[in-house]
Amino acid sequence: MIQQDWLFNYQFIDGIHEVLQGMNRRTKGKSKMNLAVEDLELYYVDFENDFKLFMLELIAYVTLKIEKS
Repeated sequence: MIQQDWLFNYQFIDGIHEVLQGMNRRTKGKSKMNLAVEDLELYYVDFENDFKLFMLELIAYVTLKIEKS
């Protein structure tokens, strides 16, 4: 994981694709995880927008929790 710098490569679709291919290989093709990158590419903007909304809600929640502490 460290040698291949997985966390750094997760920021790129190619990096995610490699991970999904590895997961698919480990399940001997049963998981079809390698196909998930197609959905990632197709719905990237939707995923990004959902993530941004989630992060705003998470920040607001954590801020409130900190203020109550």
